[in-house]
Amino acid sequence: MLVLLAAICVSGCTTSSPIGGEVTSQKDGYARSIPLSQQIIAKENRRWEELGVNLHHQNLLLADPFRDPAQPRSFIVPTDWYDSWDATSQKIITSALRKDLLVLKRVMQDGYGGWDIAAKKGWNWDLFFAQWDSYLASLDQEIDPELAFSYFERLKEFQLDNHTGFMLKKRTFAASLSALVMGNPKDCDALQLKNGNQIRLVKSDRGQQPKSVLVPKKNIDGSMALSEETYVAFPLTKGNGFSIICSGDSLRLKSSWQPMESFKERHHLIEGLSKSPATEPTYRAIDSQIGYLRLPSFSAKNVELLQKLSSLLPSSAGKEEFLIIDMRLNEGGDGGSAFGVLQRWLRPEEIENAMSFSRSTVESCTSQALSWGYEQFTKRNVRPPVSGYLRDTLQAKIDKIILHPKECKRQVMYDRSKWNFAKRNRMDLSGKKILLLVDNMCGSDCEFITYVLGSLPRTVIAG
Repeated sequence: MLVLLAAICVSGCTTSSPIGGEVTSQKDGYARSIPLSQQIIAKENRRWEELGVNLHHQNLLLADPFRDPAQPRSFIVPTDWYDSWDATSQKIITSALRKDLLVLKRVMQDGYGGWDIAAKKGWNWDLFFAQWDSYLASLDQEIDPELAFSYFERLKEFQLDNHTGFMLKKRTFAASLSALVMGNPKDCDALQLKNGNQIRLVKSDRGQQPKSVLVPKKNIDGSMALSEETYVAFPLTKGNGFSIICSGDSLRLKSSWQPMESFKERHHLIEGLSKSPATEPTYRAIDSQIGYLRLPSFSAKNVELLQKLSSLLPSSAGKEEFLIIDMRLNEGGDGGSAFGVLQRWLRPEEIENAMSFSRSTVESCTSQALSWGYEQFTKRNVRPPVSGYLRDTLQAKIDKIILHPKECKRQVMYDRSKWNFAKRNRMDLSGKKILLLVDNMCGSDCEFITYVLGSLPRTVIAG
């Protein structure tokens, strides 16, 4: 997360671009930097040192953050700013935001993991920012944040991404819809929605293409059996699906999920199993052979509760024959915090291959700052004492920022996994059987945990 400093200022405040070079003269209402007082800097240091983080005898904030050369701390703001920013009452100065687009372009190029991916798919970044600038030039001098950043939605229309955006009052809703395909889909290139719009599908992207699934069906004699069907999933924000275009044929879709059911009802169903609040991690033994582990969103609060739960598990946990893991309504967070609990049922060597999945990572000054901005925002209400897990997580982020090389170079690192799901059926089937419950709210690290647990042949994913 990054606060666009110039744009949120009212007339007469001082700000500039952190990418070097003067933006405007002071008489125009802008100066070269926003100096931070020693009081603000000291308060920020105390906030994290009280959580046990070692700042290596340095300040986390820079007194003159936009002075060249750029470094990770150039893009870090006081944590208090995340609390004081209110998108419902602030106004954006369009002329200032137009200058900030230069900063944003640099930040995204050096820190956004989807930059190269979008370019390879045909996205023109120079044209995008030029058109955004022209759009802002056509608006009033002071506008609402929602309008100011609405142009960014064009990128998200091209490249689905529920992790990237701005601190606006409108919250990103990442739920999905699922629909059964009535026919034999192959090489699908578009999904027709009931509202008349279309979603373009990439044939080479298996994530967008229809997939096989086992669906329970009732036989004539009343017994239940599993039938292999084909389904497609797509973002709820796009609308409901009507048909899918595959190899020139239009195949009807049958909705297989009701995403707008009452969340209260879903909470009630979860609490019926957990016997605890649906928003808190918990474990209970249903009987001597069946255990139940509730893993809600991995928020800062739940990260700490998970560490406590690890030490409070009864000796019988891990000895059952069957474990139900309930991740319904889990929207993500710090999924790594769950492994302390899961190690009662998982052998480290079982998940080692799945943990080293294929990925590309962008490392730069801005990527480190953006990563820390996420920690600031999500941990801003955390108070000591904290668990060793959380302290170590924060320390690793701080070390990358403060001990980062002085030169601010962009590096793209590629990790290629030697394992894939084709090898799943050849793995050892011994161990506890796992039933993993998920729903259409599963996002981010909920998907990551689902991927890791799904790598085990003894896991069945339901949802």
